[in-house]
Amino acid sequence: MTIRPPPVDVIAMSVALRAATMTRDQFFDWAEVQEGRYEFDGFQPVAMTGGSLNRNRIAFNIHFALRQRLGRTGCRALGMDAGVATVGDTVRYPDAVVTCSPAGCHAPAAARRQPLDPRSAWAVSEACMHARRNGKIPICAH
Repeated sequence: MTIRPPPVDVIAMSVALRAATMTRDQFFDWAEVQEGRYEFDGFQPVAMTGGSLNRNRIAFNIHFALRQRLGRTGCRALGMDAGVATVGDTVRYPDAVVTCSPAGCHAPAAARRQPLDPRSAWAVSEACMHARRNGKIPICAH
């Protein structure tokens, strides 16, 4: 049996293409009226898993430490409801975000949905909490 290459007009692809079901702005409009929490993978909403009391405690400690260190620098720590635009149209909700943008409650709608100019984002991972329970001392935010 002889294996022949595909005809010239056939292009082999190893990745399936997906069409986005909504834009980032459409996602924010949609997410505001949902009961659950969602992130946006650039194509469609993705349900976020529930947190735990330990994760909440760690996130609170991160916020407390950030607020102390930021003081009157003009930068501020925001919480889990601050969406951060990452690669492409993706929106993630880390446990803490530091921004130095002056935008506040009178900012345009887009700036109220996600911080402008985020400087750092902190996410507490379940693997980190598991390691801590087992007596290891991991770096718990990244």
